[in-house]
Amino acid sequence: MKAELRKVKIARHMSEGTTAFTADLWVDGKHIGDVRNDGSGGANFIDHRYDGKGLNTSDEVRAFRTWCETLPPIQDEYGESPMSDDWYIGRLLEEWEETQQIKRMCKTKILVRYEGEEDFRVFQAKWPEGNDAQLAIMAQLTKQVQPQVIVEFVNKRFS
Repeated sequence: MKAELRKVKIARHMSEGTTAFTADLWVDGKHIGDVRNDGSGGANFIDHRYDGKGLNTSDEVRAFRTWCETLPPIQDEYGESPMSDDWYIGRLLEEWEETQQIKRMCKTKILVRYEGEEDFRVFQAKWPEGNDAQLAIMAQLTKQVQPQVIVEFVNKRFS
C-alpha cells in the first residue's frame, strides 16, 4: 500500500501541541479521504469521502487503518508503541514538511549526499539552470571531493 498526503495546508498560527493542517489522503493512487488536525495536541483525523451519489470511501479508510496496524511498532524515547493511522499520518506530514524545506534550500544552494552518509552537505552556491551548467558543476564537485563518492545531487530531484 502506498499512502501520501496531497494539497497539504498548514496553519502555523493554530499549531500549539501538534501541527494544525488539512490534507487529502491518497492511497494507491486514489483519494480516499481528508485528513485534519486542529493543532491543540490531539490526534489526526481521517474523514472518508461521501457525496450521496454512491461515492463512499469508508471501506478504503478502514483498510488503510488496518494496514497501518500491521506495520512495525514505533520506537521512541517513551518505549515501543504500535503503529496506527494517526502515527502514520504524522510521519507522512513530517516527510512532506521536510521535502518542502529541502525544495526551498535547493533554490539557493547545492545539496550533495555522499556515500555512507544519510544527510546531505550544503554548498554555498546556487544550483545552475540548464543541463550543461548542471553537468559542469556536478563534474567540478565530484573532482573536488575525491576520494569520497557522491551518491546524489539532491537538487536533481526537483529540477
